[in-house]
Amino acid sequence: MAEARILIVDDDPVVRRTVGFVLDEHGLGPVVAAADGEEAVRVALRDCPDVIVLDLRMPGMDGIAVCRRVRAQPSLAHTRIVLLSAELMGREQRILSSIGADEWIRKPIAPSRMVSVVKEQLARAAELRGGDQEALDEAAVTPPSAGVP
Repeated sequence: MAEARILIVDDDPVVRRTVGFVLDEHGLGPVVAAADGEEAVRVALRDCPDVIVLDLRMPGMDGIAVCRRVRAQPSLAHTRIVLLSAELMGREQRILSSIGADEWIRKPIAPSRMVSVVKEQLARAAELRGGDQEALDEAAVTPPSAGVP
């Protein structure tokens, strides 16, 4: 299996470095970072990360818009999205699944929660990738004309 790829997106460089450090210390990664939503979408399309750790509130393209853009890309179907926010209110929590987020973490971030959530989401991404690979393997074994008289 290829190494897991994690994209950290936050407009605060301290958060990006801290999350990256915590994940690296626990052997998770490789980790890449983006400072805003536009960069996040570009990097996601280029690198096809397994997990995106995404700040909800950013200037310009916010986390909701990034989430929707990522979910619209078939090449990122396996990608898991973990939203970060200091302000997750009841209304925002309810819309997370409707925009395609898989999990959320409240700021300030507890390192143990970050590690456990990212590990869980990496496992789920691997399952989804595995399913894709099985379908590709089956297509490679079955000739296109199989079953055609």
